[in-house]
Amino acid sequence: MKNHFKKTIWIWIPLIFGMLSLAACNNNDDVVSPNPNLVEGVDTSFISPKFDFESKFVTVNGQRLHYIDEAGQGDYTFVLIHGLPTWSYLWRNVVPHLKNRGRVVAIDLIGHGKSAKPAMDYTISNIADFAVQQLNQLNLGDNIILVLQDWGGPVGFEYARQNPNKVKGMVFFETLFAPVPSFDVFPPDFAQFQQFIRTGTEGDNTPGSSWDMMVNQQFLLEVLVPDLILRKLSEEEMNQYRTPFANVAERKVMWQLPQEVPVGGDPAQAQVFFESLQAFMTTTQIPKYMPHGNPGFNVSNDDYEFWTTILPNSTHEIVGPGLHFLQEGSPHTLGIAIKKWVDKF
Repeated sequence: MKNHFKKTIWIWIPLIFGMLSLAACNNNDDVVSPNPNLVEGVDTSFISPKFDFESKFVTVNGQRLHYIDEAGQGDYTFVLIHGLPTWSYLWRNVVPHLKNRGRVVAIDLIGHGKSAKPAMDYTISNIADFAVQQLNQLNLGDNIILVLQDWGGPVGFEYARQNPNKVKGMVFFETLFAPVPSFDVFPPDFAQFQQFIRTGTEGDNTPGSSWDMMVNQQFLLEVLVPDLILRKLSEEEMNQYRTPFANVAERKVMWQLPQEVPVGGDPAQAQVFFESLQAFMTTTQIPKYMPHGNPGFNVSNDDYEFWTTILPNSTHEIVGPGLHFLQEGSPHTLGIAIKKWVDKF
């Protein structure tokens, strides 16, 4: 509380002096902004843990799916799609920046966040199908900018593949759009992880099994999420990610979805799904922007460089230091970078 009070004081002191200077000036054009941390009305001096948005829901195939829908200033509709094991909370500090350019919608994929978590088959094609049907109910218009990360990438790419005339731009990072030929292309540790999670069986609670590690121990949530952000999340923030998965019976997606990376043709259904995405992404002229952190995690700077050679009308940019969850580590940098890219249209 003391640190928060001190931080608040130091934010307000320059603001007060700035207001006094403003009163003393006869020519408003000569006044310098009293708070240099304000960027189009968004305070970039801190990362808020609060999720101050109204929750909304639609029903798809009998399942209640969550989203937020924020009105903004501008003609675009930004659609933000998270990955595993996060939810729309991940975008909370990016949303205010994008509202300066239009409406902002952020969805929770089925099995995540405040959306339903039924006992279903959590293949990437099933998850994408629910999301596409959800988005089709939201009257998004035909001036859509997709903002995608992690498993939100293939989900959003599938929406764009089905609605190419509605999508005016795609922003994505730390994601995947094509099958992987073999485990050899992965770093050794990640290759070992991918092989390990494919050896287990659903419901096997044997200590050390893949189900035990991913479901009971919540490896992705308790280890990878905090380790892949270049700052320490507060307990309040961590609890926002833990709460949706409080019930162990609703964590199946944590075990199954990571296995949906198609490696050497397996799983077959995922292979087919990603082959269709690859064909679309390597031919569509929809503008593509890849803002990313340095050094990144799943995707390196060299990977992005290569992607710009195979993805038409694409560009990438290091927007600052970051690993996998740039939305938590550098949300303001990310939001500002996306606005600048959109302003070039």
